[in-house]
Amino acid sequence: MDLEATNKLEQETLSCSVEKVMVRNIPQVTPYWQMRHVKELMRIRRLDGVPITDDEGHLLGIISISDLIICIENKDLEAPVSKYMTTPVKYLILNKTLIEALREMNRFKFGRLPVVDDKFKVIGVVYWWSLFAFLQEALDTGMVVKKTTPSEGVISYTYQILGKDFVHAGNASLQMRKSLQQLSIDPKDLRRIGIIAYEAEMNIIIYADRGSLQAKVNSEKVEVIAEDKGPGIPDVNLALQEGFTTAPDYIREMGFGAGMGLPNIKRNADIFQVDSRVGVGTKVYAVVNLTRR
Repeated sequence: MDLEATNKLEQETLSCSVEKVMVRNIPQVTPYWQMRHVKELMRIRRLDGVPITDDEGHLLGIISISDLIICIENKDLEAPVSKYMTTPVKYLILNKTLIEALREMNRFKFGRLPVVDDKFKVIGVVYWWSLFAFLQEALDTGMVVKKTTPSEGVISYTYQILGKDFVHAGNASLQMRKSLQQLSIDPKDLRRIGIIAYEAEMNIIIYADRGSLQAKVNSEKVEVIAEDKGPGIPDVNLALQEGFTTAPDYIREMGFGAGMGLPNIKRNADIFQVDSRVGVGTKVYAVVNLTRR
């Protein structure tokens, strides 16, 4: 695709209505709900925020992960939603374009914006991840950053991962496993690779701002390389102890951060290395030697 055609596609894509990316069928949460129930809803549905409405569906406020964190820290999960919801709340109307949504999210640093109709009733939510996923697909950037050809001796797949993206947790490692499955890798080896990739991906999502997950494949082995930009690990040996975790309470409340990530990677790898610098980031390198058939 030439530059002119690419620019035209970008303009057309960004001019689409937010209806293209909004998530529908959002649960109706009223101010009378207990925060405990909202926490479970967000965990099960993997949402990082939910709009709060009255009984008729009119927008009143929003509960985000940050609101939930404050509630958990206060040990106040029996409290009503009205105590912790953010109000007034920024929102989008249905005829807003994607570029307008991007500007609003960037301006206010929001990860989600409710979408309302002309009666101010909530009809969906635009999450930054749903917007990002749509733009990836529409602009054909995809999740795979680089894939070399078999003629080079190595096939390489690279996936980008965003920190705190619990909604898409596991997608990169799943896509990696599907790609490797096409190479007729032994199922036992594939299982080990899948565990390594998943644990590495989750570590990036839980602790880092962003990172990448890469698989390099040749006839003898698969190398899994996970690199992130994050806080780094102060004591790698301590982090390798099963059950040790520095994940905050709200992460554990959502069912993540049990302290088995690095131990599981090490257990399933034939070669395992961790290089981490505090304040810079972490690189995890794991090798699975392939079973000869």
